[in-house]
Amino acid sequence: MDGAASTNEKILAEDIVKFCRSKMPAYWVPKSVVFGPLPKTATGKAQKQLLRTKAKEMGPVRKSKL
Repeated sequence: MDGAASTNEKILAEDIVKFCRSKMPAYWVPKSVVFGPLPKTATGKAQKQLLRTKAKEMGPVRKSKL
């Protein structure tokens, strides 16, 4: 990925979080936004199980207070 695309994605992510802060309760606002192509099946549906696995590999964004 080149620097311009990375900068544009960072600005877009900041805009998304800013929008969410203005419309949602604080506990719903995402701490981060991830961009990239979604893995898809042969029929074009998102591979949810693979996305769940990748999310677990990324680890928690923050620790729960519970």
